[in-house]
Amino acid sequence: MGIMLTPRQQPMSPLGYQGQGPSVSQGLTALTQNVISGKAVHLIGARITPEEVKKFVIQKKVQMRGGVFLVSQLDADIDENAMAMIELKFETSKALATRPGPWRETWDVEYFLKALEEVYAIDVVDRFTDVAGIWRTLVDDLKRIKVDSSKAESLSVEFTAVLVEKDNKHRLPESIRVRTLKELARVFTSPSNPNKALKSNMAFAAEFQEELEKEPGYEKNPTLKVFLRVCERLILKWQRSYYDNQSRSGKRAVAAGQVEGEDASKSKRTRADQEEYATSD
Repeated sequence: MGIMLTPRQQPMSPLGYQGQGPSVSQGLTALTQNVISGKAVHLIGARITPEEVKKFVIQKKVQMRGGVFLVSQLDADIDENAMAMIELKFETSKALATRPGPWRETWDVEYFLKALEEVYAIDVVDRFTDVAGIWRTLVDDLKRIKVDSSKAESLSVEFTAVLVEKDNKHRLPESIRVRTLKELARVFTSPSNPNKALKSNMAFAAEFQEELEKEPGYEKNPTLKVFLRVCERLILKWQRSYYDNQSRSGKRAVAAGQVEGEDASKSKRTRADQEEYATSD
């Protein structure tokens, strides 16, 4: 269990409290927050947007990782109108159905932020589809991926990073783990991938499958962690191969230029010698 939520306090203003105010240590923590996570993000008004909520959640997670999160600030950073709207949305959320009861008493901060992401989801799939469905949608979306041997690093952003973020938000269910990992390895040459016939897609898919098969224990117990590690290792290999090829090509070009320059100089000297010889006659 993480940091538990506390009963809502009555604020003096949309961003303040009744009582004695923050302690000295809280004040110092607040200053440190600004250094670590930047200017405070507030949720103001009942018409808050998914984009605003996303920024709010990201900042709170940064503060938690940095050890400067203050649970008392949750109410200070969310005004009455915004909180009233949030509470209405919580009533019909999957989060409350999963952990019923007074949410301020049964939820920790991490779960509260996860519930916020649900009810203010930027992608409706995250709100109206179960976790297995979310992963099926992700696999289908990745079936458009293109492998460019000259930009292998882009796969880290378009493939590996996408999977990391999705798993952190919606943990890959054990019930579909094996099947999903098999499908993910095949997205590069999937029949529905418009780039499936590209030599780079076919080569990467084949080599990736070969590397997975060679990975100790993977075939018997495939995991997303190992899958991603093997993928990143292969991406690095392709980057290095392209770099080495470019380096060798560059050296050949320089060498060819030097030879050409020497031949041209020799030709000019020869013509000059011939002209000088003719003049002397």
